[in-house]
Amino acid sequence: MKILMVLNLRDRTGSDAPDGGIPLREFVIPYFFLRDVGAEVTLAARVEARPPPAARFADSASRTDAERRFTQDADATAALAGMRKLGNVSTADFDAVFYPAGDPARWEWRTEH
Repeated sequence: MKILMVLNLRDRTGSDAPDGGIPLREFVIPYFFLRDVGAEVTLAARVEARPPPAARFADSASRTDAERRFTQDADATAALAGMRKLGNVSTADFDAVFYPAGDPARWEWRTEH
């Protein structure tokens, strides 16, 4: 099964993405669930963005198992680094689209005009 996962990107401050970027916890838990059941997951975002610095993923007591797993999974970090712009992806190439909507979702998809 091929899944397109559309990520939220924060351009303002937040506890998990203080200088903008991807809220790690909102991404890694469903990402690993889908991957572990055999899905081929492609990552995309509405706007072009760079992944947050690796230092942000340092292990700490507050990190979930999935967040710690992400820091050690070369395929997952490569998938994030190779994230595609949503406008350049055809949904016809996928069996499903998954949008792990967290708190910033209502702001990312707002009308700016």
